[in-house]
This record gives sequence, structure tokens and C-alpha cells, in this order.
Amino acid sequence: NVVRVSGTTYTFDVTPTADGAVTVTVAAGAATDAAGNASTASAAVTRTYDATGAAVTAANLTTNDTTPTLTGTVADSSATVSVTAGGQTVTATVTGTTWSATLPELADGTYPVQATSTDGAGNTATAAATLVIDTVAPTPTVTTT
Repeated sequence: NVVRVSGTTYTFDVTPTADGAVTVTVAAGAATDAAGNASTASAAVTRTYDATGAAVTAANLTTNDTTPTLTGTVADSSATVSVTAGGQTVTATVTGTTWSATLPELADGTYPVQATSTDGAGNTATAAATLVIDTVAPTPTVTTT
């Protein structure tokens, strides 16, 4: 869908079908002026289309530590990762393709964990895990028969 903006300017939309390089050219003769002169071919314009967030994982953890350190992976080392558990959100430290985040103190219990990565283009991806904090030692019982 080409729209004439002025006698020398036209616009059109390009809809990429996948992430990656998108190159656009306008063929010679694609437009004509009032005198019937055909346009020349345009130079190629290439842009990178990125609509996919950096894949992220989060590891399940069972621990007796009330300030646990959660871990996972992220596909883009320049992405940021935030982690939410127990109603608290912290920013993870990303080193290469791994991340870690230490949570503020939490009580014993089972908590859903959500890790969210955000890449340089603002795209996000999420992963879920489970955190179990159990600081109560088992009580052994001895019975005789």
C-alpha cells in the first residue's frame, strides 16, 4: 500500500515475517510524475527486525535458606533479568548466559517464581519455577514393639 505524501515522497509499510535483516528496494518505474517521467530504482535500505525476547529459564529450588539465591539462564548476555517471588521483585546479575538473584528474607513456604528477561530492543520473555523454603528440621520418632 503506497501512499503519496508529496510530488517526490511516497510512504509504504513493510511487515517482516521473521526476525533478522529486512531489505527494501523500490523498482525503477514504480512511480511516475505528472509529466509521465518514471522513477529510477532506489538504493537498498536494510534494517534489523527483532520482535523476539531473549529466552530465559529459571531453576526450581528447595532450600532451608530464608534469603535464597535463585539461578537460571538467558540467551542474550546483554539482556536484563528480573525475578519475582513472594511478592518481591529483584534484579538479577547476568554473567554470560547465566543469571542469579538473591531474594530478601522469606518465611517458610512454597512460592511461585517468575523470571523475566528484557533484551536491548525491549522484547521480553518469561520463565516459571518453584521455590520451597523449609527451615523446620524433621523430628525423628522411635517406637518399640
